[in-house]
Amino acid sequence: HCFLKNGYPYDVINGTITSPQPTAGVAIVDERVNLDKSSWAKLTHDVAGDINARELWAQMIRDVQPQGIVYMLNGNHSDADLVRDVAEMRQDVLALYTDGLGSLSALHVFLNYADQWAATNPAEMLRRRRVVERAIDDARSAMPALVTLKIEVVAVQLAINGKPWDMAFRALRKFGTDMAA
Repeated sequence: HCFLKNGYPYDVINGTITSPQPTAGVAIVDERVNLDKSSWAKLTHDVAGDINARELWAQMIRDVQPQGIVYMLNGNHSDADLVRDVAEMRQDVLALYTDGLGSLSALHVFLNYADQWAATNPAEMLRRRRVVERAIDDARSAMPALVTLKIEVVAVQLAINGKPWDMAFRALRKFGTDMAA
């Protein structure tokens, strides 16, 4: 079970408060979406970010046909690792849209700094964001179907002990706006 305390997620394991396991796939459904029970069962499964679980992403994307995707990257990765991360995103997610975007209108990449926020200076965070943006631009130029996709890269801190969740909330509001536009 995952709980919220002061607006932050946490799990209790053997009496110790810990961060929940990472989530790579979530479907947000409201009353405007009609689902049969077999589809609902698929939506309620968590799709892990582990490389061994990525084959499930394609199935989830086909089943859900999302309007938007939030893709998380570790903001503390080196430049080479960030470029590799974007290449994996291209292979595991963007490649599913080579024939067209379907209902997808927005892709937001969150560079998550977790508990390392204070240790990373703003100039370095901006530089890393630009590394990711250039890698995405390279991927996009090789895939004409992505030309109209709204893509945003933002730095966030999603940490159990982190206070500045304001940036994450702003990023999610922008994400919602991009999907609605």
